[in-house]
Amino acid sequence: MKKIKNLLLAILFLQGTASPLFAAAKINIDDGAFIELGYRLQPQFTVTQKDLDGDGSFDQESDFKLRRGRLRIRGVANDNLSAFFQTDVREDSSGSTDVRMIDLYVKYKFNDLAQLYFGENMVAVTRQNVTSSAALMAVDRPALTYKGISWGTKSKYAFTNTTYADSDPGLSATNSVRDMGVTLFGADSLGDDISLKYYLGVYDGVQKAGKSNERFAARAQFNFFDAEPDYYNKSTYLAGKKTAALGLGVDFQPDVAVDKTTQQAVDYLLYTFDLFTELPFSKNQAVDFECGYVVLDLDDAGILQEKDAVSGALSDLSSVPADQ
Repeated sequence: MKKIKNLLLAILFLQGTASPLFAAAKINIDDGAFIELGYRLQPQFTVTQKDLDGDGSFDQESDFKLRRGRLRIRGVANDNLSAFFQTDVREDSSGSTDVRMIDLYVKYKFNDLAQLYFGENMVAVTRQNVTSSAALMAVDRPALTYKGISWGTKSKYAFTNTTYADSDPGLSATNSVRDMGVTLFGADSLGDDISLKYYLGVYDGVQKAGKSNERFAARAQFNFFDAEPDYYNKSTYLAGKKTAALGLGVDFQPDVAVDKTTQQAVDYLLYTFDLFTELPFSKNQAVDFECGYVVLDLDDAGILQEKDAVSGALSDLSSVPADQ
């Protein structure tokens, strides 16, 4: 109990005194317990051609914004118990900036096949849901990511900076992008060249129909050759892995909204599959490929004007210097 108390006190102290000078710092406590503090800063500048005034000719539009500005704190009490806390500073399309908590969860590991995550965390459905923002292949996440209920079930374009005006049904979770709940996660080898990891979760979801129903999500991922055993994947390992992954996911919540025409409750269902490969062709170079397909089903309700299926693909040539 003394170790856990010291761990919590250290987290609270770091939250109050953190600055960039502490980035990537590690503070050892005792008997293997420690605190890690880091930050992530991702500015974004885009230049696009649009018909801004409707005169039939394209005008140039440029936009510079802070895409992600995060303070990250991880506390480890022992091999089984840890906690993670993350804030984000974001600038929206109107230029307003806000600071909010985006992750706060406790992890308890019974063994590799049974790990519980309690709190606010990314819901594992698509591969992009569980891909770290520090290791994306493209400038940002592909548009299909936003079809999930945590992301607002929207259709995006222009590197996910802009939403199609008629594609937003208003189904946004209380905790944007993340959700509050519990996830059971496990990973293990099934043989010499195949491994499996799974996610099963129950979350708050969206409450728009005057009913309180839980959201259920499940994902399974099979890797051939090298495994990706962590909760979060990467979109490129910079020639560090030889792997091919197949992922399947389903996301469901009943009675998330009310049909505008029939006034009946609408169920939310999303199912998906995705593929990822990293194939090294020399010591320091590899080809990465990632694609996904998502189907969103809202009971053909009158709350969506876009088609309910979207797909996306990413490819990249990754390399690292020969001396690394």
